[in-house]
Amino acid sequence: MVLHLIGAMRSISSHWREQFDADEAFSESALLRTSEEGEVINPLDHVGSDAPGGERMLLAREEVDRIQKAVAGDKVVSDILDHLCLEIPPVEIRQVLRLSVTEYETAMKRFRRRVRPTGRHGEIDA
Repeated sequence: MVLHLIGAMRSISSHWREQFDADEAFSESALLRTSEEGEVINPLDHVGSDAPGGERMLLAREEVDRIQKAVAGDKVVSDILDHLCLEIPPVEIRQVLRLSVTEYETAMKRFRRRVRPTGRHGEIDA
């Protein structure tokens, strides 16, 4: 579900960017202002980057490691997650791994139980 939402957000932002780039009436110079001291101020210089910062990347890496450890003993769940990371839809994953709907859903339940945070510093449920 999260991967689907991320993909949808990327698609929407890409579409907006295409519309914004196609708008010939916009000019970055139209945003430029001059301070009282005569310094040119561009508001776009103060917009933060959409790239994740170091702390966010570290937290994400730790979360990925936690999830991988949680499912390490379950080959089916590990295989499903590998395919989900490649943004392959569940229908195709079931076909590739030759899983029935019930087997797939059961594996996903095992996954959710194993990676559910306990509320105690992100420890994994056993």
